Amino acid sequence: MNPLKYIVDFMFPRRCHICGGSLAEDEECLCTICLGALPRTGFHRVEDSRNAMVQRFAGLVPFRHASGHFFYSPQSPIAGLMIDLKYHHYSSLARRLGRVMGEELRTTPFLSDVDCVVPIPMHWLKQSIRGYNPAREIAVGFAEGSDLELVDAMIMTRHRRTQTKQTLDRRLRNASGLFAVTKPEQLDNRHVLLLDDVCTTGATMLAAAQTLRRTVPDAAISMLTLGVTF
Repeated sequence: MNPLKYIVDFMFPRRCHICGGSLAEDEECLCTICLGALPRTGFHRVEDSRNAMVQRFAGLVPFRHASGHFFYSPQSPIAGLMIDLKYHHYSSLARRLGRVMGEELRTTPFLSDVDCVVPIPMHWLKQSIRGYNPAREIAVGFAEGSDLELVDAMIMTRHRRTQTKQTLDRRLRNASGLFAVTKPEQLDNRHVLLLDDVCTTGATMLAAAQTLRRTVPDAAISMLTLGVTF
């Protein structure tokens, strides 16, 4: 071990974000046991009504595949990780989870013909306050793990307040006209994977997919989130 790294680890021991235990030298952000215990959905293998992501978008926008990688609920370990990566400035955790997701999906049919990954953007004002866009950090890790190209091709055109306590109807209205495609030439005739941190109602992802469909009609669309409610 590098002597300086040994001193840093001794003074500031690295801890697992779930159990709080010390991390081994080859572990990052999460210990192997806690990472393995996170509840995978397996939705990338399912294209019917058993897939909550498919259910949310069926008939609303044309798409090839849709999946959320981990089951999300307020009581689940993934919820605590979401709080850390979104509000506690743990961009390294976002990249780590994205890389895990990319590595686990890399050789599956879900990604077999995907050309690039596009993160759901955050409004510049909100991003300046938080310091980074969690969805993009997840996408950076995902691109590393899956060996896909990352393309920052969309922007959020206006600021909106948090939608946590909003009804589905209100969320859909608030998301209307929320996005714009800035680099359509980089997406034309390509299979684009839209990626976000978590899907609850699906209003944000739907708005992004509909905007992409209108702007680049020759692009194929798939959708993926780190977490998904069920």
